[in-house]
Amino acid sequence: MNTTQVNIIVFDRDQDTIIENILVLGQGADDAEQIFLDKCSDHFTNWDEYTLEDRKAILDNGYEQSTHKIVFICWPDVVDKR
Repeated sequence: MNTTQVNIIVFDRDQDTIIENILVLGQGADDAEQIFLDKCSDHFTNWDEYTLEDRKAILDNGYEQSTHKIVFICWPDVVDKR
């Protein structure tokens, strides 16, 4: 089932500002989650050390953070993630 809107937000803690706000429209939950994981990969230098279990936990939490950045995935109130 398609989601209506999912936001992926990258927050820079040093600048105290949002540096990316990616709007994912009309794509399935799997696509939105992959875009979120790709953004995590872009912003966390040790991403290659994350295990499959780590990545699943990040998806369950809806965010990952480091000293300098936070990447969030923001689901709408109602979404079928099947």
